Amino acid sequence: PQLPTDGSLGMIFPKISKDHITVKWSDMGKVLLYFVEISRGNYYEFVTPNAGTTSHDFGGLQAGTTYTFRITAYQQDGVNLVATGSAQTSPKTQQAQQDQQILPSDTPTATATNTATYTPTATNSPSPTATNTPVPTDTPIPPTDTPIPPTNTPAPSGPYASLISTLIGYTQENHGAAHVERWTRALAALGWGSHANPMKLQEAKTMRDQFSASRWQPVVDALTQLNPPTSTPVPPPTNTPIPPPTNTPVPPPTNTPVPPPTNTPVPPPTNTPVPPPTDTPVPQSYTVPQSLIDTLIGYTKESHGDAHVKRWKRALAALGHDSGESAMTLDEAKDMADQYTASRWQPVIDALEKLAGG
Repeated sequence: PQLPTDGSLGMIFPKISKDHITVKWSDMGKVLLYFVEISRGNYYEFVTPNAGTTSHDFGGLQAGTTYTFRITAYQQDGVNLVATGSAQTSPKTQQAQQDQQILPSDTPTATATNTATYTPTATNSPSPTATNTPVPTDTPIPPTDTPIPPTNTPAPSGPYASLISTLIGYTQENHGAAHVERWTRALAALGWGSHANPMKLQEAKTMRDQFSASRWQPVVDALTQLNPPTSTPVPPPTNTPIPPPTNTPVPPPTNTPVPPPTNTPVPPPTNTPVPPPTDTPVPQSYTVPQSLIDTLIGYTKESHGDAHVKRWKRALAALGHDSGESAMTLDEAKDMADQYTASRWQPVIDALEKLAGG
């Protein structure tokens, strides 16, 4: 089997044994992140390979079992492509099958497509779609992305099980690769999932201040419990004897006579001429255009989640508009331009620089 050559996202399974399946997918070029999922019976796991990687080997599988895979490619242009497929491990009594296709021809199938989801940008370019190999209807991929548990382990448990399940739901939201990356690192910090750079407590506090505090505060609380501050032991007090007070006699007050006041004459006022006013123009302060305010208000009405709305309300507050949020700084606006759509954030940056200089 061959990967598609029409630019769409596809997958094949070049190596299959009784307990391993290797999945290989199309190289989509300028990709920020690949998100690869596998169903394992009653739970799911995912991996996030490096952007240049186009294959992954899943081990610890059951012989003669069908597994469903889903791959999401988060591209730099904001278009996210998704492909799904299934493969079956070899029975225990049979040699490993090689070069198995996504679905055998005699397997019952249902219509499925390789969908492309779109993260809104200022240009609002249309989302591409591409067809892909069909997937069996009896092995669906759930709507949430659940991180990697250890092999043959149950669903999340323990004191942070509810929080982990909530964060897994956040990774499924269609807000771009940076959004998925943040929540994946937060999950890894709680001990769930696979990421080379788990989030630190101070980073979680920064996320809370920049984005949705109601979402990030539980993460901050959990990481604070997992990483309690180290306490320096207090040395025991030393029993240093207090010396007795000394009875130093107080000298008697001296009766120094007060000299009489001197009648120093006050000099007459001088009639210093007032210089005539100069015709130096007074610099005018910068006024934010109402058109920019109206544009940002429109962004707050887009259906992209609480964090999206809060970012634009903070930008409005920085421009002097009463939005009910704390004002965004110029450096924060520049960070937004680097992380999200630069064409939307550049006018905000320009206005904040003029306000700072005017």
